[in-house]
Amino acid sequence: MRLPAVLSLLFALLLTLPPRAVAQAPGGEAPDTASETNPFQEGLPLEPTRVLEFTATEGSWMSVDISPDGETLVFDLLGDLYTMPASGGRATPLTQGMAVDAQPRFSPDGTKVVFTSDRSGGEGVWILSLDKSDTTQVTSGKETKYDSPEWTPDGEFIVVTRGIKLQMYHVDGGSGVQLIEEPDNLRTLGAAFGADERQIWFAQRTGSWRYNTDLPDYQLAVYDRETGETSTRSSNVGSAFRPTLSPDGRWLVFGTRFDQETGLRIRDLETGTERWLAWPVQRDDQESRATLDTYPGMTFTPDSRSLIAYYGGGLQRIDVESGEETRIPFEAPVVQHMAPHVGFDYPIEDTPTFVVKQINEPVASPDGREVAFIAMDRLYVMEYPGGDPVRLDPREVVQMNPSWSPDGSALTYATWSDMQGGQVWRVDADGGTPVQLTTTPALYTDPVWAPNDRIVFTRAPMDAWVAAENRGPSAFWWVPAAGGEATWIAETEGRRNVHFVAGDERIYVYGPDGVSSLRWDGTDERVLFDVDGASEVTLSPSGPREALAVVGRDLHVVTVPMARAGDGSPLELKPDDKDFPSVTMTDELGGQDAAWFGGDRAVSWGIGNALVVYDRDAAEAFVQKAGYQVVPFDKAADLV
Repeated sequence: MRLPAVLSLLFALLLTLPPRAVAQAPGGEAPDTASETNPFQEGLPLEPTRVLEFTATEGSWMSVDISPDGETLVFDLLGDLYTMPASGGRATPLTQGMAVDAQPRFSPDGTKVVFTSDRSGGEGVWILSLDKSDTTQVTSGKETKYDSPEWTPDGEFIVVTRGIKLQMYHVDGGSGVQLIEEPDNLRTLGAAFGADERQIWFAQRTGSWRYNTDLPDYQLAVYDRETGETSTRSSNVGSAFRPTLSPDGRWLVFGTRFDQETGLRIRDLETGTERWLAWPVQRDDQESRATLDTYPGMTFTPDSRSLIAYYGGGLQRIDVESGEETRIPFEAPVVQHMAPHVGFDYPIEDTPTFVVKQINEPVASPDGREVAFIAMDRLYVMEYPGGDPVRLDPREVVQMNPSWSPDGSALTYATWSDMQGGQVWRVDADGGTPVQLTTTPALYTDPVWAPNDRIVFTRAPMDAWVAAENRGPSAFWWVPAAGGEATWIAETEGRRNVHFVAGDERIYVYGPDGVSSLRWDGTDERVLFDVDGASEVTLSPSGPREALAVVGRDLHVVTVPMARAGDGSPLELKPDDKDFPSVTMTDELGGQDAAWFGGDRAVSWGIGNALVVYDRDAAEAFVQKAGYQVVPFDKAADLV
């Protein structure tokens, strides 16, 4: 059943601030250049009202191509396209305005450029004549992402990645055709042609991206335009992407990763041998969504003797045989047309105190008369309700995971310093000098004061946080509350949330199998039950027949029967079912850092800078006063 919550809003916490900080809106807007016919608006909804002008001699993520006669380069810079002599020099704007134009490629006859642009209000593929006499939109719609357009060697079609799939369009119009259908989640990117117009080289991976991915992600493949078959052409540990082929058909250059650095590998397609052409170069974008491909577009010179690529802030000409690099200098007159400045004046208080916006890990003393919590990584304690917060540890280190002693006279907590690592500490609830309980610098979390005056905690190697590396497993340990040698219990193996039950010396945890208990030497683990969909479950401090479960953002108190499933396995309880009594205490807002509050008749959680306390007895009294009947669970069906 869902009962109305009785809420107690604790406090607006006051903390000491450093001296005054002031935010000031930037000024110096250029005169309004917008008009109904402003060509630099390029059909976009925002009118340009400001102009930023300067000469650029360096850039970032510049895709480049060379004309078929080898005389002219085209490249993108800050959302505009430029042309300039292949030897470098003063660049001439080919496009200017608010639209983002990128990834240009010369047509086989050298008279046009294909590129991506959002000038229609959504991204698409466009063709522009170099004499600017004609601009054509190849694709339609505003909702799809396009990457790395490329001409077919006959100049009749454009191959581009539409969404995550290679699509081929005719230059005169049509909806085009998807080249590779299966599998659905295969991303195909960076189409490239060499001497054989039958083959389309590209990079492929599963899915658009993956958080914290493990390489390799991309590998090279070839699509046969006659048979429709695809074959993989690389197996590099650091991935392989952005294939670029020489006009004579001999060389393939692609990007890959080695020793955390991106480099360009060159493959002799006649012999299959490979070597580094340039390393390190521009950092690739393969872990992210590669919104402008995984690497800026590159090009071979028409004689196939040099590669022109971007890295180091500029364009480089690399000799294929020797690997010698020559910088191609450029000066690009940048004229950035920008929308109106959007700025607001926000007052920044310079008072000695301010209202904190977030509290973490609030936990009540055993008698419910005090609350400890973390705010801005510092440990506080206050009388409940309505007391003034007091810091217990004056040091400027991260303080976290407070836990009360069984008699409420002291707290244990963990600290962290990037330079010195972490430790477990004890401090009296009424103040005093904190006492360090552990000696080995490590990542300590979730210390819990046990009834037998031991403190259990989780310890992981310091590098698990400093270097984000797993250089050893995390484990449960305990140390005497008075200090002394730490004792290993067991590896955590995904288990967490150590807690205790009155009258039982066993250690209770929650993990992949549900709630379980174990001895102090880590043996004799007993899996008791689980709660469907729960991220954390904590037994009642007074006994194992009730539990506090966090499911999504909601908090539930569930009844835990002394029983097993029919096959002898642990029960899986479902708070929304009517198999056993349960109370859902939260509404749509949910809560975080749920904990039993001063026993088993109240539960607390945090919302922003407020502590919410659900008093179960007061809630039932409220229901009775409102005229509802509170009955034993087994009689509830009679009232339906």
